[in-house]
Amino acid sequence: LLSTGNHMAAPLPWPALLAAVAALIGISLGTVYQKRIGAHIDLVSGSQWQYVSAMLVMAVLAFGFETREVIWHPQLLLALGWLVFGLSVSAILLLMFMIREGEAAKVASYFYLVPPVATIEAWFLFDETLSALSVGAIGLTVLGVYLVTRK
Repeated sequence: LLSTGNHMAAPLPWPALLAAVAALIGISLGTVYQKRIGAHIDLVSGSQWQYVSAMLVMAVLAFGFETREVIWHPQLLLALGWLVFGLSVSAILLLMFMIREGEAAKVASYFYLVPPVATIEAWFLFDETLSALSVGAIGLTVLGVYLVTRK
């Protein structure tokens, strides 16, 4: 079941679980491929081609399955700007840099920090409950990442 704070939500749908597993496998294989094959590619041009290819795939899906009606609202533009520039471009450039400069296993281990950081953000920004089990899991995750990435 999905947990939303103190309430339990609907069971996790299988397509969502399969999509998450596919994304995990994809980013893991992509990280290894980038380290072995694309280590000497310029970060900006390499990222540009990745974005162009992703854009083409998403355009086909959007034209095939979506209405393509957009309500241009300032909140949408701000959120879109943050997602594109704050997260996508900077995160991808940082990921490519880390892959080029470090070991793929160390880079992949940083992905384990995403859930703990999201949990702390939800606690800080949205007053979510932070249980002792959550704090323990965060500590264990951070310790595991530290053990993998230390020199």
